[in-house]
Amino acid sequence: MRSSSPIFRGALLAIAFAATPALSQQVDEFGDPIQGKVVFDYSEYPVVDVGDWRTPQADIEWSIPVIVRDDFDGDYLAVFDKNYQRNIWDNSEIGVVSNWSRNNLRIYAYDSVKTCPQFWCGRRYEIRETDKVAIKIGKEVFRMEGEDGNYPISEELAYALKTAPPGEAKIKISFEGQGNAAKNAIGKYTVSSWKTVYQDAQPVTTEVIAEDSGADQK
Repeated sequence: MRSSSPIFRGALLAIAFAATPALSQQVDEFGDPIQGKVVFDYSEYPVVDVGDWRTPQADIEWSIPVIVRDDFDGDYLAVFDKNYQRNIWDNSEIGVVSNWSRNNLRIYAYDSVKTCPQFWCGRRYEIRETDKVAIKIGKEVFRMEGEDGNYPISEELAYALKTAPPGEAKIKISFEGQGNAAKNAIGKYTVSSWKTVYQDAQPVTTEVIAEDSGADQK
């Protein structure tokens, strides 16, 4: 199950991508662009300011580009994805939340059960951290190891995300301290939003330097 209705998200995406604002690229002392260093206009995107977004109850705009307030590492552009399933019999829920930003991918899974201890009912959440992720984009598979659900985004992966074909993508995550893994779908609206989050990503090229064929001829 996705986190919000396709009709509502489609309307938001129509607004977001009708005129995707260009981000201002920062450059180094030589005038070359610094990958992943951009200046964005706060008026162009919703702002997520929830303190700790890694809680299932966090109020987050799903599957559209947002600016995340972060007093520690600095604000950043990202897209959040949530995929969950709820058991209609006992109202339990399991889900996977991912945060796709220019330089990092952050993932956690959760289990939730309804509890009614006395005269009121609530939900109890258990967070499950991940330490490995495989991302399938088209026919390519990118494998990464991380810690506490945090994974660095390479330039090669950023460009693959930027140019991902339309439709859903797939990830497979492994949980810390456990041998099991789980597959998870990334929604098509999140995939579309990758084009904005990674819009400055460039293809990685390998420079080939010819070896000296021998001593100079005289």
